Amino acid sequence: MKQELRILIAGVGGQGIHGFVRVLQHAMTEQGYEFISARYKGGAQSLGSVHAECKIFLSAAQANAQQSSQLIPGTLDILLGLERWETLRFLPFCHANTLIVADIFTEFPPGTKRSKDLPSIDTYFANLTNPLISRDFIQHTQEKGWSKTAVPILLFNEAIRSLGLTQYIQPLKPF
Repeated sequence: MKQELRILIAGVGGQGIHGFVRVLQHAMTEQGYEFISARYKGGAQSLGSVHAECKIFLSAAQANAQQSSQLIPGTLDILLGLERWETLRFLPFCHANTLIVADIFTEFPPGTKRSKDLPSIDTYFANLTNPLISRDFIQHTQEKGWSKTAVPILLFNEAIRSLGLTQYIQPLKPF
Protein backbone atom coordinates (compact mmCIF):
# COMPACT_ATOMS: atom_id res chain seq x y z
CA MET A 1 0.00 0.00 0.00
CA LYS A 2 1.16 3.54 -0.71
CA GLN A 3 2.36 5.46 2.32
CA GLU A 4 1.27 8.87 1.08
CA LEU A 5 -1.35 10.04 -1.40
CA ARG A 6 -0.48 13.31 -3.19
CA ILE A 7 -3.47 15.17 -4.65
CA LEU A 8 -3.72 18.47 -6.50
CA ILE A 9 -7.13 20.08 -6.98
CA ALA A 10 -7.23 22.66 -9.78
CA GLY A 11 -9.97 25.06 -10.77
CA VAL A 12 -11.10 28.64 -10.92
CA GLY A 13 -12.53 30.91 -8.24
CA GLY A 14 -16.06 30.16 -7.18
CA GLN A 15 -15.75 26.38 -7.53
CA GLY A 16 -15.45 25.71 -3.82
CA ILE A 17 -11.92 24.32 -3.69
CA HIS A 18 -11.22 25.90 -0.29
CA GLY A 19 -14.43 24.50 1.17
CA PHE A 20 -13.79 21.08 -0.33
CA VAL A 21 -10.32 20.92 1.21
CA ARG A 22 -11.85 21.62 4.64
CA VAL A 23 -14.40 18.82 4.04
CA LEU A 24 -11.65 16.47 2.87
CA GLN A 25 -9.45 17.28 5.86
CA HIS A 26 -12.31 16.64 8.27
CA ALA A 27 -13.22 13.35 6.56
CA MET A 28 -9.64 12.08 6.47
CA THR A 29 -9.10 12.99 10.13
CA GLU A 30 -12.30 11.15 11.08
CA GLN A 31 -11.03 8.12 9.17
CA GLY A 32 -7.79 8.22 11.18
CA TYR A 33 -5.44 9.65 8.55
CA GLU A 34 -3.10 12.61 8.83
CA PHE A 35 -3.82 15.27 6.24
CA ILE A 36 -1.95 18.43 5.30
CA SER A 37 -2.73 20.95 2.59
CA ALA A 38 -2.02 24.36 1.18
CA ARG A 39 -4.45 26.42 -0.88
CA TYR A 40 -3.50 29.02 -3.45
CA LYS A 41 -5.49 31.72 -5.24
CA GLY A 42 -3.96 33.52 -8.19
CA GLY A 43 -5.26 36.69 -9.75
CA ALA A 44 -7.26 39.45 -8.17
CA GLN A 45 -10.52 38.70 -9.90
CA SER A 46 -13.46 36.41 -9.58
CA LEU A 47 -12.75 33.22 -11.53
CA GLY A 48 -9.00 33.55 -10.93
CA SER A 49 -6.86 30.41 -10.82
CA VAL A 50 -7.26 28.41 -7.61
CA HIS A 51 -5.57 25.20 -6.58
CA ALA A 52 -4.89 23.14 -3.49
CA GLU A 53 -2.01 20.78 -2.80
CA CYS A 54 -2.92 17.96 -0.39
CA LYS A 55 -1.23 14.96 1.17
CA ILE A 56 -3.04 12.13 2.88
CA PHE A 57 -0.72 9.97 5.00
CA LEU A 58 -1.92 6.39 4.90
CA SER A 59 0.60 5.12 7.44
CA ALA A 60 1.41 6.41 10.92
CA ALA A 61 5.15 6.15 10.23
CA GLN A 62 4.90 8.42 7.21
CA ALA A 63 2.67 10.90 9.05
CA ASN A 64 5.18 11.21 11.89
CA ALA A 65 8.05 12.12 9.56
CA GLN A 66 8.78 15.77 8.89
CA GLN A 67 6.41 16.75 6.11
CA SER A 68 5.52 19.69 3.93
CA SER A 69 2.29 20.18 2.01
CA GLN A 70 4.28 21.24 -1.04
CA LEU A 71 4.01 18.93 -4.03
CA ILE A 72 7.09 18.43 -6.16
CA PRO A 73 6.55 18.39 -9.95
CA GLY A 74 6.44 14.83 -11.27
CA THR A 75 5.25 13.25 -8.00
CA LEU A 76 1.48 13.71 -8.14
CA ASP A 77 -0.79 10.67 -7.62
CA ILE A 78 -4.14 12.33 -8.42
CA LEU A 79 -5.00 15.51 -10.31
CA LEU A 80 -8.61 16.59 -9.73
CA GLY A 81 -9.63 19.17 -12.31
CA LEU A 82 -12.73 21.30 -11.81
CA GLU A 83 -11.93 23.37 -14.90
CA ARG A 84 -10.24 21.87 -17.96
CA TRP A 85 -7.68 24.59 -18.77
CA GLU A 86 -6.63 24.75 -15.13
CA THR A 87 -6.26 20.97 -15.16
CA LEU A 88 -3.79 21.28 -18.05
CA ARG A 89 -1.85 23.99 -16.20
CA PHE A 90 -0.80 21.44 -13.57
CA LEU A 91 0.37 18.65 -15.90
CA PRO A 92 4.03 19.29 -14.90
CA PHE A 93 3.13 17.91 -11.46
CA CYS A 94 2.08 14.60 -13.06
CA HIS A 95 4.08 11.52 -13.97
CA ALA A 96 3.03 8.86 -16.48
CA ASN A 97 0.73 7.08 -14.00
CA THR A 98 -0.90 10.11 -12.37
CA LEU A 99 -4.66 9.67 -12.48
CA ILE A 100 -6.43 12.72 -13.87
CA VAL A 101 -10.11 13.09 -13.00
CA ALA A 102 -11.62 16.16 -14.65
CA ASP A 103 -14.99 17.77 -15.13
CA ILE A 104 -15.75 19.01 -18.66
CA PHE A 105 -16.37 22.59 -17.46
CA THR A 106 -14.28 25.11 -19.42
CA GLU A 107 -13.78 28.81 -18.68
CA PHE A 108 -10.83 30.25 -20.57
CA PRO A 109 -9.37 32.67 -19.92
CA PRO A 110 -11.44 33.36 -16.83
CA GLY A 111 -14.24 35.75 -17.65
CA THR A 112 -13.34 36.30 -21.32
CA LYS A 113 -13.52 34.52 -24.64
CA ARG A 114 -10.89 31.97 -25.68
CA SER A 115 -8.26 33.05 -28.19
CA LYS A 116 -8.95 31.70 -31.68
CA ASP A 117 -5.22 30.86 -32.01
CA LEU A 118 -5.43 28.00 -29.54
CA PRO A 119 -6.54 24.49 -30.48
CA SER A 120 -9.72 23.16 -28.92
CA ILE A 121 -9.44 21.96 -25.33
CA ASP A 122 -10.63 18.58 -26.61
CA THR A 123 -7.46 18.33 -28.71
CA TYR A 124 -5.29 18.74 -25.63
CA PHE A 125 -7.28 16.21 -23.61
CA ALA A 126 -7.25 13.70 -26.48
CA ASN A 127 -3.44 13.83 -26.50
CA LEU A 128 -3.05 13.03 -22.79
CA THR A 129 -1.43 9.66 -22.13
CA ASN A 130 -2.19 9.58 -18.40
CA PRO A 131 -5.05 7.52 -17.01
CA LEU A 132 -7.97 9.93 -17.51
CA ILE A 133 -11.58 10.13 -16.37
CA SER A 134 -13.30 13.16 -17.87
CA ARG A 135 -17.05 13.67 -17.90
CA ASP A 136 -19.81 16.06 -16.91
CA PHE A 137 -19.79 15.80 -13.12
CA ILE A 138 -21.82 19.03 -12.86
CA GLN A 139 -24.68 17.44 -14.81
CA HIS A 140 -24.49 14.40 -12.53
CA THR A 141 -24.95 16.61 -9.45
CA GLN A 142 -27.93 18.31 -11.08
CA GLU A 143 -29.52 14.96 -11.94
CA LYS A 144 -29.16 13.88 -8.31
CA GLY A 145 -30.55 17.20 -7.03
CA TRP A 146 -27.26 18.05 -5.31
CA SER A 147 -25.53 21.40 -5.10
CA LYS A 148 -22.51 22.04 -7.35
CA THR A 149 -20.44 21.89 -4.15
CA ALA A 150 -20.66 18.10 -4.54
CA VAL A 151 -18.56 18.14 -7.75
CA PRO A 152 -15.12 17.95 -6.07
CA ILE A 153 -16.46 15.19 -3.81
CA LEU A 154 -17.55 13.21 -6.87
CA LEU A 155 -14.14 13.69 -8.50
CA PHE A 156 -12.37 12.54 -5.32
CA ASN A 157 -14.63 9.50 -4.94
CA GLU A 158 -14.09 8.58 -8.59
CA ALA A 159 -10.32 8.78 -8.10
CA ILE A 160 -10.18 6.57 -5.01
CA ARG A 161 -12.51 4.02 -6.64
CA SER A 162 -10.43 3.97 -9.81
CA LEU A 163 -7.19 3.49 -7.85
CA GLY A 164 -8.70 0.72 -5.72
CA LEU A 165 -8.30 2.70 -2.50
CA THR A 166 -11.84 2.25 -1.17
CA GLN A 167 -10.59 -0.54 1.09
CA TYR A 168 -8.55 2.14 2.89
CA ILE A 169 -10.37 5.42 2.30
CA GLN A 170 -14.15 5.68 2.63
CA PRO A 171 -15.84 7.63 -0.18
CA LEU A 172 -17.16 11.04 0.87
CA LYS A 173 -20.89 11.69 1.11
CA PRO A 174 -22.17 14.46 -1.21
CA PHE A 175 -24.33 17.03 0.52
